[in-house]
Amino acid sequence: MNKVTQKLLLVSFVLMFVMGSALVGCARVETVTKTVTTTEAAVTITETVTAPPVTVTATPPAVTVTKTTTVTKEVPVTATPVAIKWRMQSCDPVGSFDYTANLVQFCDLVSEYTNGQIEITPYPAPALMKATEMLDAVTKGALDGLAAWMVYFMGKDKGMEFWCEWPYGVNMSYADMLVFYYELGGKELYNEFLAQFDAIEIACPPHPGEPIHSTVPIPRLADMRGLKMRTYSIAALVYTRAGIHVTPITPAELYTSLERGIIDIMEYTSLATNIGMKLHEPAPYMIKPAHSTAVLGHSIVLKKSQFEALPEDLQRAIMAAAKEMTLRVIHQNKMLELDLMQRLPELGIEWHMWPQEDYDEMAGYSMEIWEGYLKGLHGIEQTTEFGQKMIDIKLRYTELIREYGDAVCR
Repeated sequence: MNKVTQKLLLVSFVLMFVMGSALVGCARVETVTKTVTTTEAAVTITETVTAPPVTVTATPPAVTVTKTTTVTKEVPVTATPVAIKWRMQSCDPVGSFDYTANLVQFCDLVSEYTNGQIEITPYPAPALMKATEMLDAVTKGALDGLAAWMVYFMGKDKGMEFWCEWPYGVNMSYADMLVFYYELGGKELYNEFLAQFDAIEIACPPHPGEPIHSTVPIPRLADMRGLKMRTYSIAALVYTRAGIHVTPITPAELYTSLERGIIDIMEYTSLATNIGMKLHEPAPYMIKPAHSTAVLGHSIVLKKSQFEALPEDLQRAIMAAAKEMTLRVIHQNKMLELDLMQRLPELGIEWHMWPQEDYDEMAGYSMEIWEGYLKGLHGIEQTTEFGQKMIDIKLRYTELIREYGDAVCR
């Protein structure tokens, strides 16, 4: 191989080497120097060949650039309102229909109608205090409301006893009681009185008549004389006038008082509540029709300043709940009375109905008491201004019912 051929091969080799290196590199310029040693005729010749610079350009890999943009935006957050929590107590003991149907049902409806914004915890008597102390507790803020017969607060005004009942008075229906309450000024008159105690009545569902229960049979009025009876308020004066010994007993003490012979006769409230409290067990005899017909029953009373401080939508919701409770109580009482009257033999209750002459005699005593309160007659102290207004409304309505009742809504 001659020298020229050797040089050409050397240059080709260098070029191939440089180009191969460029395939894996980035753009660069390289100068390659190669030394070749050959031996020819015992003479060693060393020759250095320098290849010209070669520029190799490689395509760089694709690069992905991610740009993150942070945007701050103010979003209004509506806080969940904290429920308003109230406490109310009833004048009735636990287990009684009146406690459950009136106060417990009202509390449940308030929660429903306000979407849980107002939660009322109901208490039976005497869980927190005596029933007679509840109105003062509302005034002072120790209670947020109460459910009670207003005769429990006669200590505030003697006229209060005329609100609830009229023993052996005119036969008033549930509808009559609602007319008296909503249309004849009963509600306004009562709230005018309650305002001085920072209280407001928002409902007063009519109550069914109250039967008499006894430990011995009482087929006639004459059989009551000489026996001991539990009753209250105006009824106590009426029965005293009839020659019957009367003693006040709290509802919670009724069962044991009948069982121990402390009393022989009792009138308390509706048949449903009496049986619910199992009062028919020690007193299995009953007089029906009731000694008083439909009456204005458990007033639902709230602390006035607290109620009026609520937003208007919550006030309306509470009033709607109160009216719903009123209608439900009327229906529930009616259906329960019908059911229980059919089940009297099954419950071991012996039912007696007095002749009309006995009812008429008791009605005469009742009118004497009312006239005595209104005018200061029959040895009875004249009632207060509030009581006189209440009696006046009831008497005027009674006269209308007696004269036109059978012809109205028939």
